Amino acid sequence: MLEPTHESEPFSRTTPGSQTLLRGLNLLRAFVSGAPVLSNAQLAERSGLPRPTVSRLTHSLVEGGYLEYDGVSKGYRLAPVCLSLARSFHIGRSELDAVLPLMGQVATAEQINVTLSAADGFWMVYLHTIRKGRGLMSRAAMTGTRFGMVRSSTGHAYLAGLPESRRQLLMGRLASHYGE
Repeated sequence: MLEPTHESEPFSRTTPGSQTLLRGLNLLRAFVSGAPVLSNAQLAERSGLPRPTVSRLTHSLVEGGYLEYDGVSKGYRLAPVCLSLARSFHIGRSELDAVLPLMGQVATAEQINVTLSAADGFWMVYLHTIRKGRGLMSRAAMTGTRFGMVRSSTGHAYLAGLPESRRQLLMGRLASHYGE
């Protein structure tokens, strides 16, 4: 089973971490909505960080090779190393190797699409999809695609599979986030 994220389960660390690192990673997370190029102003809006902080962080992320600056559009895009991180994620997960043959068997036998997802905050992230469905309305979701937990079947299945105490905690956070 994939480990829960900080937002899906209480975190037990008692010593403070690096806020600068977390802020930089949150800037990288701003790109997950599909925007290929973002300016400092857009990154500030998406992250909730002040523009001067964003400017310092984007400079460091460019220096570190995680972002590239596009002079034509005057914005930043993810650098290729980010794709390498995704590949490293897949290589480091033995549970993926164990489940993929089973997913393939079910997809072939039932002629359906079978997806493995993991929770990431209020989202479900596709880790792998095997496409065998016959439907015309089939979605072409790729690895890394994100869907809202409350608006996707994988999110509903994830919530249903949680222990009651964790489900109630996450449902409360979802209700607060979505204003319900």
